[in-house]
Amino acid sequence: MTRLESADTTTMQILKVAASHFAEKGLAGARVDEIARDAGVNKATIYYHIGGKAELYSEVFRANMHQSAEKLLSNVASKTSAEDKLRAYITTMVENLHDNPCAAPMMMREMASGGENIPEEGLNYVMRIFMTLTEILKQGQEEGEFRESNPAITHLMIIGSIMFYAAGEPMRQKLMTLFDGELPQQVFTDDGRLAAEISDLLVHALKN
Repeated sequence: MTRLESADTTTMQILKVAASHFAEKGLAGARVDEIARDAGVNKATIYYHIGGKAELYSEVFRANMHQSAEKLLSNVASKTSAEDKLRAYITTMVENLHDNPCAAPMMMREMASGGENIPEEGLNYVMRIFMTLTEILKQGQEEGEFRESNPAITHLMIIGSIMFYAAGEPMRQKLMTLFDGELPQQVFTDDGRLAAEISDLLVHALKN
């Protein structure tokens, strides 16, 4: 049983609130006393259940990556062809960021800082996700469906597009308010359409 699966209600509430604070303010800007206040507990409870701010950040990151990785691996494994696996990979990425809106800003902060605060377990999950895509691309090439491509660049194209889209929600809402009626409707596509658009473009590129 993982820490996430065995966590009690209090711990899960603390992690949920902490994620929103870290997403908004980063590790340096977030304060444990404010997290405790918004979670409805005292600071001693956080220290008892999880630890200090660094441990709290690591636990939030591990929990996020654990959920994302396990769902992605399961969804990809349920498919047979390389194309279907790639579409499942992209769709699950979009779903994960929709279900956990704090993940995109946290990950983008880490990418900007060189991942200095990502715990080792979190990096292991990142590598598992990347290697899953590498295996999908290799299968597609061996089956003669995909042309040869660089897995790292392909991964960045997928995750970069999805994370930037997710993190840009406030900007899109601002644009909608200021320029409603002047922008193409596709600018405000839903998550299902987003996954389909990225999948269609990438599959087309890999097959040509």
